[in-house]
Amino acid sequence: SYGRPGSASSERSPSRGSSRAETPRDDAEIEIKINELRLQMGARSAPRNVAVRVEALGMEDGQRLETRGMPPAGGNTPMRYNWSQTLTLSRGSAGWDALTRGVGDGESSGRFAIGFVAIDGSSGATLGEASFDLTPLLRNAAERPTQQLQLFDSRQLAVGHVIATVKAVEAIE
Repeated sequence: SYGRPGSASSERSPSRGSSRAETPRDDAEIEIKINELRLQMGARSAPRNVAVRVEALGMEDGQRLETRGMPPAGGNTPMRYNWSQTLTLSRGSAGWDALTRGVGDGESSGRFAIGFVAIDGSSGATLGEASFDLTPLLRNAAERPTQQLQLFDSRQLAVGHVIATVKAVEAIE
């Protein structure tokens, strides 16, 4: 249930105090980071630049969640984006509603994930997609904020991986 105080955002607010009693919470934060991307594409098929777009189940509420385009690194060298964005979701906002739907869907279907899409920075064409599964957080599992996620193309062939961080445990408590 939403409403446990003690999230980083509520503890910083002097008006809410730091009581651990169950009271409705009015905001939540989800931190998303893209650390690096490594593509496994032939030189002929590699685009001139690559960006990563985040699909956050509608929690982005109009914010553009996309890295800058970078030229692919040669060989096995990763592209280091070091990009981050914190989504602040307020009760009653479209982002809060998307989080609520995501949690509900995760509890009923077992699927609650944020998507990472590697795109050709020039054309916008999708190169590969990966999912960061948040479902374990619904079962009070320990948060594994940084994960290496396999990218798959439209034919379900592995085309690389992205290392991403999602800190969401306090938002979905």
